[in-house]
Amino acid sequence: FAAGVPLRIETNSKSILSKAAENLEPSDFDNSRSADFLLRLWVDDKASPPSQGRPYFRGLGHLVFSGYDEFSSLLINLRDRRGAGRFTKNLVDDPIFWKTIFLPSLLAIIGPTAGLTCLHSACVAWKGHGLLLAGDAGAGKSTLSLALAQTGMDFLSDDRTLISEKEGKLVAWGLFGQMKQRANSLEYFP
Repeated sequence: FAAGVPLRIETNSKSILSKAAENLEPSDFDNSRSADFLLRLWVDDKASPPSQGRPYFRGLGHLVFSGYDEFSSLLINLRDRRGAGRFTKNLVDDPIFWKTIFLPSLLAIIGPTAGLTCLHSACVAWKGHGLLLAGDAGAGKSTLSLALAQTGMDFLSDDRTLISEKEGKLVAWGLFGQMKQRANSLEYFP
């Protein structure tokens, strides 16, 4: 599951399955039941070139293309909820790529089709109830979420929160629990 969305990944790479298991929610998924999204991810043995900067995204109607480097890309058809991608082994083996680029961008792309709304907010929880902390960039959402987590609240996210409706209630999902802190906040929160 990716933020509560059943996701099926077919691949030629044990590394992709390992990264998915590390970063997504486990599932006792029944193969006879169809997933909300199907991703077919192929790993090519070519080495990744040096980083070309940021990934790029293009959309045309129901098709969304993501380019990550010269040899790695993903095409998602939002209408039939399927995606196909080719990646280099070097990129697949990079845990930072999965946590900070691939999975967050994947959720941003497929989220609206699956009933997820991405909010620019932090989120903490107390006894099953969430608290969204909204504000402009640099307002202190991350610092406040860290301070609240240190008082005993559960940290969910510090910058982006996915919201969905389940059984008449709002449910919040964090994006991979890595907190970004500004250098000046380290003085107060080492």
